[in-house]
Amino acid sequence: MYLSSATHVHYRTWGQPFFERAPASFFPGAVAATLAVAALVTRRRVAATGARATLVAIGVIGVVMSLGTLTPIYAAVYHLVPPVQSLRAPDRFGMLAFFAIVALAGFGLSALLQRVSPTRRVAVGLGLLTLATVESYHGPIRYLPVEWQLPIYRVLAEVDSGPVVKLPIHRGARFQRNAFYLLASTVHWRPMVNGFGNSRPPDFEETAAVISRFPSLPAVARLRALGVQYVVVHTASIPDIRGRLAQTTGRSDLALIAQDGSDRLYRINAPRDTPVAAALGSLTWSELTYVEQPGRRSYLAGWEDVGQVFGLQRPEQMLVHVEETTSESTLTLRLPTAMRGRIYDATTGVVVGEVTVEAGDITGPPVPIALPPNRQAVILDLRAD
Repeated sequence: MYLSSATHVHYRTWGQPFFERAPASFFPGAVAATLAVAALVTRRRVAATGARATLVAIGVIGVVMSLGTLTPIYAAVYHLVPPVQSLRAPDRFGMLAFFAIVALAGFGLSALLQRVSPTRRVAVGLGLLTLATVESYHGPIRYLPVEWQLPIYRVLAEVDSGPVVKLPIHRGARFQRNAFYLLASTVHWRPMVNGFGNSRPPDFEETAAVISRFPSLPAVARLRALGVQYVVVHTASIPDIRGRLAQTTGRSDLALIAQDGSDRLYRINAPRDTPVAAALGSLTWSELTYVEQPGRRSYLAGWEDVGQVFGLQRPEQMLVHVEETTSESTLTLRLPTAMRGRIYDATTGVVVGEVTVEAGDITGPPVPIALPPNRQAVILDLRAD
């Protein structure tokens, strides 16, 4: 963090690895750091008595506290000084260290100028300030207009009140992009699943991953479990979603109620009374983990001749959504325990097969499952006996 800088001089030469890993940037610059060291080693009187020692103490406190729970000191201060409990990011204590270094740099500049002849002090002072300015230059800062009062949000404001989710829902490193939705919410004032802040619910990543698979039946079931009534889809930002949305024609659980250009507004209705609806309605979402690729922690081992695949798993259950099956479509699993269950047609909701899958060891071959051919999407629901 104390070597992280986004300035052109540092970022483009040596600082990029630090900037990409650090939670904040508090590198004061080589000029300021050099002058701060000069202030500490000089014997000249450049400040009031005790000023340098005070700044050093402030800087040390800032560094130690910015490390958060990496040291036991932060935990002790956290309990002894109640206002500290309101701070969300311990790394911001680094501002104290940054302040101390810059203040000491001022003393260092004063000590340096005392060694320079009076005729050169102005030139030397301006030269160092110019060098520090060039070193810290971040620009140019480009400002772009943002159209956030979209017509589709005005339509949303006129429908019955109810929670809403907006797609694409951003997660992981792109979480901050949900800030746009937060600004746009001032048009419709509806509760949202994907807002933005310095904290997020612990299950947000899992929930966002499932919802991103809209309009699949598991995604809609998750939205229904959350109480969401409306979905805004910005199709221009989701290249592959238009084909999936075209397959919703005739589905009673979704209704397209408005469209403006590439933006669409859907209402979530009660599901039809089908076997797949009953299976999805019984899911315990808090216990399920989202998976979308093979791995040591995924029960998914692989697949052939299918479209998109994702799964929801826990030790006693595995649910897989598979799109675009053919006559050669297969799915392979490694389950921690033997499970049995059904395969549902995601379009009609009816049972199209029953399977039993034995437990698989990570070192052994996966268990293959033949999928029903020529289906837009199928759902495999397996549960331990």
